[in-house]
Amino acid sequence: MNIKNLEILKQGLEDNFDRIQYRFNMEQYRSVHTVSVFFPKSFKSKTDCGSHGCLLGHAPLLGIEELEALAGDFLHGSLDFQIYCERVFGIYDHNFIWKYLFASEWAGYDNTLQGSINRLDKVISGKVTEENAEEFLPWRRG
Repeated sequence: MNIKNLEILKQGLEDNFDRIQYRFNMEQYRSVHTVSVFFPKSFKSKTDCGSHGCLLGHAPLLGIEELEALAGDFLHGSLDFQIYCERVFGIYDHNFIWKYLFASEWAGYDNTLQGSINRLDKVISGKVTEENAEEFLPWRRG
């Protein structure tokens, strides 16, 4: 897991909190169907598509070099968030730490940017790890 890039993501979200908070939704990576290699005209700029997105969906659009999407992150012309997440954060699709940070299920429990920043902080600080992340998923509790 790339803690340095998680820290960069957390700082980028905090620095852009006012711009992002009302366009944040853990249900989907981006509310547009694809994030095109060419950033379609519906996008306001390369770093602001104007759509709602989740924690992972906002990461490549923060304008931070370490978090930029590269050509290898695209599959059939669209950004593949699993490939992107593995490369940038070293977190593999749908393991428990991935679910703790990026799962759409959070929309039913804490669908806020601040909640996502708090979860990032717990992973960065080591309070939530790959070994114990499942314990912190509210939808997995009996």
